[in-house]
Amino acid sequence: MVSAITTSAIITELVPNPEEKEIIIETPDLVRGGTDEIQITLSDYDIAPEGVISVKGFAMSSTYGIVTQNEPTTSIHSGILTISSVTTATTSSKKIYRVVGTSL
Repeated sequence: MVSAITTSAIITELVPNPEEKEIIIETPDLVRGGTDEIQITLSDYDIAPEGVISVKGFAMSSTYGIVTQNEPTTSIHSGILTISSVTTATTSSKKIYRVVGTSL
C-alpha cells in the first residue's frame, strides 16, 4: 500500500533564480522503504516538467545516523513529480531528496 506523505514533508527552496531551481525535501522518520511517496507540484517552485535535471535521494540509517545515497523511483505526470521510497527496509528512516531543475 502506498501512502502519500507530502503534507508532513519539509520542502525548502535553495536556489530561487530563473536559471536553476533547487529544492530539498525532508521527510519525517515515518518513511518505510517501498511504501511511501511524495508528490510535488513543480509549478509551485517554478520548475517546468521537462526542466527536471536530477532527483537524488538520501536516507539516514537511524536517528542522526549515517546518511547513505539512494536513487529514488520518480515519475512526472501533469506537472506533478512523484518520488517513491526506494529502500526495502522495514524500519522507519528519514529521507532527504534534492530536486534540481529549470523553468525553461
